[in-house]
Amino acid sequence: MLWPARLMLAVLLAIGASGEAVGPADRLAGLSLLERAVLTLQHEGADRVLVVLRPQHEPLLGALRADRRVRAVLEAVGVAEGEDLAAALVARLDADARFVAARHDVLAQPALYRRLWEAELGDRLGLLAVREGEPAGPFTGRAAVLDGLSAAAPAALLERLRQSPAVGELAVEGAWIESLSERQGRARAVSHLFDACRKPVDGIVARHLNRHASIFISKRLVDTPVSPNATSLVVLLVSVAAAGFVALGGYGWTLLGAALLQAGSVLDGVDGELARVRFQQSRLGQWLDTLADDISNVLFCAGLGWGARSLAWGAVLAWCGGVAAGGAALAAAIYYVELVQLGSGDLYAIEWSFDRDPRTAGAKALALVHQTLKQDFFIFLFFCLALVGVLPYALPLCAAGAVATAGAAATRAIQRLRSK
Repeated sequence: MLWPARLMLAVLLAIGASGEAVGPADRLAGLSLLERAVLTLQHEGADRVLVVLRPQHEPLLGALRADRRVRAVLEAVGVAEGEDLAAALVARLDADARFVAARHDVLAQPALYRRLWEAELGDRLGLLAVREGEPAGPFTGRAAVLDGLSAAAPAALLERLRQSPAVGELAVEGAWIESLSERQGRARAVSHLFDACRKPVDGIVARHLNRHASIFISKRLVDTPVSPNATSLVVLLVSVAAAGFVALGGYGWTLLGAALLQAGSVLDGVDGELARVRFQQSRLGQWLDTLADDISNVLFCAGLGWGARSLAWGAVLAWCGGVAAGGAALAAAIYYVELVQLGSGDLYAIEWSFDRDPRTAGAKALALVHQTLKQDFFIFLFFCLALVGVLPYALPLCAAGAVATAGAAATRAIQRLRSK
């Protein structure tokens, strides 16, 4: 059956030579290689994937079709041992159909597939991704490029394509591509997957401290049943415990509470890392992460104020703790209204003024402050202040910051209403 070309047509070569080192059912970072390849191609725009596999592996594809994460149309192209896979593909494709090909045993930087899809073929029929002068695994072309080729394994097919005068090369020296046939390659591939979880929006403490610790933890959880949402709930419980300890007052309890808050800040990165590496992102997960952060802020400020009552100026500090908690709760509620309207639970979905016009000096200054003085920075600062025994005396600044944040949120909401 011939299908019309749509967003991206992908071919996944989920077969290898006889005695292959890794099969499509083998797992890497919480997913089978077949799952990872299909979900990666889908993420980069594929809405139809032809999966070339041995007949004995077709039940794997059936299970994948039932996976709610998979939206692309999956078609099995069964190729028995020794059978010509190029001929099998030609029989399933329109000669003019453009496709991108991937292999289950080669993990490539996801953006490379989009890059291949968008590359101009010109008068050529195909392009091979080449690194250091050798085919790297992925390639693109029109189905006609496979006419007349004879290959029973992906490696042989790549060699035939390389010899074809109708096939050009696309240098991909800047992209990471790892063969999964060796243990070292699999280890590097896992490192690449988790390194991609580092975000440009990470604050200074998250970038240089928290993210290193969270990735260390995530690598050890990724092959377990622990879900991202369960991790978010653990973060919330740790934060509640932190608030409870600082509410007891005294140096020891306050330091323990601040240490738990810092631990929660580290764990806060784990849910997102697991979700991204396993393709388990969800709206519920976004909201759980956002709610855990905001509930943590509100409860910690309130608990810190309560625990400061016995100190000098305790009544003032307690009042400041209440103001800080109330201001944080009000700001969160205002932003939640906008998030609901945007259909997202992620605060990064909100567009800020310095995002719209980052060229002005004021916007650049705001962007710098927003990038540096994030929640991870303040949580680490709280821990440092707790170490020297002065954390409760930061409550007036917390109160001022919370009032300013709530005021900015209210001003933004009013401006949005007026613009409608």
